[in-house]
Amino acid sequence: MRRTLAKNLLAAYTLFMLTITLLIFRQKSATLSLLPFQSMAHDWRVGGRSLVVNFLGNIIGFMPFGILLPLARRGATEVWQAVLFAGSLSFGIEAMQYLFAGRNADIDDVLLNTLGGLLGYSWLRGRQLWYASRTLRSG
Repeated sequence: MRRTLAKNLLAAYTLFMLTITLLIFRQKSATLSLLPFQSMAHDWRVGGRSLVVNFLGNIIGFMPFGILLPLARRGATEVWQAVLFAGSLSFGIEAMQYLFAGRNADIDDVLLNTLGGLLGYSWLRGRQLWYASRTLRSG
């Protein structure tokens, strides 16, 4: 039951992310940025809204994938699997943004989204370990 709920939430969140990244925030022209850390360095220097949207939006936006993937799968999910899933999904979204939605595609978004997936996975595993240690102490 719990795995079925996690699968449904994962599918729904994926659809939500595809909708907001491909349909809602359209731009006049598409650009491609393949130089790692260029956008991040620029946003860090400028600060303000760009920094918040780029860093926090990309990281926080992908944390649910790192949380939901292990809950949706049968058996254990290793950290590399969560990172590969988040990175691949992000790469796919960036490619579709550039090719079909007239949006910017940026390698830095892939890096930040992948980090978000890793942080979500780490949060879930930390929570599970904490809960298991409390259960062992009280049992």
